Amino acid sequence: MRRKIPARIVTRYARMWPRRILKLKDKAGLAEVEKALSGKGVYILYWDDQPYYVGQTSLQTLFKRIRSHATKARNKYYNFLNFFSAFELGDVNLVKEVEAILIASVPSENRAVPRMKPIPIPSGAAEKFDEL
Repeated sequence: MRRKIPARIVTRYARMWPRRILKLKDKAGLAEVEKALSGKGVYILYWDDQPYYVGQTSLQTLFKRIRSHATKARNKYYNFLNFFSAFELGDVNLVKEVEAILIASVPSENRAVPRMKPIPIPSGAAEKFDEL
């Protein structure tokens, strides 16, 4: 039986939020951020404006997962994060697929190799590059 794909794969997103928002000392402000990132999905950690790491969470909320990277000095991405983007998914069964798409599409430090076949540039077309 085929699984029904939701009308919207990504239901909400946060783009290029600063790391410091995850370290707010104001409890009410931090609670608002936690509520805003209460879904599950995929995320990108940035060093300045460059994607550094793509991750996913289907068990924890996006807030808890990203905050663990941002606030725990022993986390291996702690020193390489000053912005993040998060994408809340309508179906948590799609997190691995969406993560794989992001890993394949942006340069990052991910060691994971997406389980999809790349499409090489056809050799006949590559030979014609100089003619453009």
